[in-house]
Amino acid sequence: MLDRYVWSGGATKERDHVGVGELWEMMRTHIYMHRLESKDTLRQAVANGVRTGAFGYAASYHGGEDYRGMRLHDDTIGAYHIADDGIIVTRVMTDLVIEASTPKYTAEQPAGAATAGAIADRPGGYPSTTTPVDAPPQRPVMRRIRASKTLTGSISNDDFADIRAEIVHNLNADGAEVEVEIIVRASKPDGFSENALRAANDNSKQLGMEIQTGE
Repeated sequence: MLDRYVWSGGATKERDHVGVGELWEMMRTHIYMHRLESKDTLRQAVANGVRTGAFGYAASYHGGEDYRGMRLHDDTIGAYHIADDGIIVTRVMTDLVIEASTPKYTAEQPAGAATAGAIADRPGGYPSTTTPVDAPPQRPVMRRIRASKTLTGSISNDDFADIRAEIVHNLNADGAEVEVEIIVRASKPDGFSENALRAANDNSKQLGMEIQTGE
């Protein structure tokens, strides 16, 4: 579908990438494109395409060939990594971006070799004209991030979707191992009804959550 209607310009002008949210709107608008049951189905299809190498996926796009958080042949990517503002990138452009970002070394300059002031004298006795370069100061390495938010009142699916898209997705794209802990606290001065307690216990078990009740 991408080759026929998106990359080749069938539904729009020829291009190297398309946003996930934009593709969903195109599929809802153009009757000749496939209709999917839900946006989650599209996210799963995108994740499958990235795993098989059909195309790449980037967390963001900044013009030209500047794609950030590019992923290809990534067996760890799942539908929950795919955000509406994520970018599906053609395989050709993905390969170009990955190649351009891969460090290249020559026989004269192996990996890890110093490039300034490394040779005291050139052949023939002529002194080197290079000047020693001070290494830039190392900034602290931040290895942990903890973000928290208290949701009260009416809580919608959008609250969780925003956290997944804006926080979890970007950390996953950076290669981090992300653990999300959900804690629900509820209190009622006159006590919960039997129906509410039963529903909370049964649903928690179904969702694999631990639940505690008290007076």
